[in-house]
Amino acid sequence: MSVFMSPKAKVPAETCIYPSLLPMIPGIYAYKAFAGLAMCMVRQGREAFDTYFYLFAVNALTAISVIFMMVAGATIPIFMFKKISFRATR
Repeated sequence: MSVFMSPKAKVPAETCIYPSLLPMIPGIYAYKAFAGLAMCMVRQGREAFDTYFYLFAVNALTAISVIFMMVAGATIPIFMFKKISFRATR
């Protein structure tokens, strides 16, 4: 949507895309991943380690995949509609 609106607003498409991504960063998943990693180091016993490492892995993979998809979703339209997205910068 920002690619098509950027020539009308006379701003680059990135000006509209990147600020809209900031509130979507999955902070709770990153926080839970760090907490799981910290609990892996503190807790004693195999079962506790396995439980907290599972929480770390699931939350870290979720956070990383969401961030990767946000980056892909922001850059693919810019390259797909190259003529439209760079029209505002001329």
